Amino acid sequence: MAVGMFSACSITKNVPPDDKLFKGSTVSAASGKLDKSIKNGLLKLTKPKPNSSFLGMKFRLMLFNAIKEPKKTKKGFFTRMKYKWGEPPVLLSTVMPKTTEARLSDYLFNNGFLRPVVKGTITISKSTASINYMTDPGIQVYDQESYFPTDSSNIAAIINKSAEKTLLKAGENLDINAFSRNVQE
Repeated sequence: MAVGMFSACSITKNVPPDDKLFKGSTVSAASGKLDKSIKNGLLKLTKPKPNSSFLGMKFRLMLFNAIKEPKKTKKGFFTRMKYKWGEPPVLLSTVMPKTTEARLSDYLFNNGFLRPVVKGTITISKSTASINYMTDPGIQVYDQESYFPTDSSNIAAIINKSAEKTLLKAGENLDINAFSRNVQE
């Protein structure tokens, strides 16, 4: 019976006619492949997250659509079901592609890529939409060698003591966050 109730609900029921239901974002590289950890980091930065689904069905969105808006009071069992267990639709109008492009570009730069370019493309179907962020990360910079002074001054002695604890390793990509943490320590 519950399956019949949810199968009759349309997930785009509460979507305004001039808007689309947001299905999510993807990240792909224009040239070559992105490292899996970099790609996962980029996907975590895409906002907003689409409506949650289980086995391909958006049960929380269906529950939100199935229960009518309460007329008198904002209390009660059905109101709790609608707003606590249900999930309102994530609309394309809430997505800010330019902000997300800048955020993804900053992430690539902070992970050692010079002049990254990110371009978002919106794909619209009948009642849903998704965004693909195409990245051209540019050249990846690696830390070739860390230089520490060899003179006998007091400052050089302090620097050489901290050289063993450095977070910057030769051959690894230049991570701005690791560089900042290294300076702070």
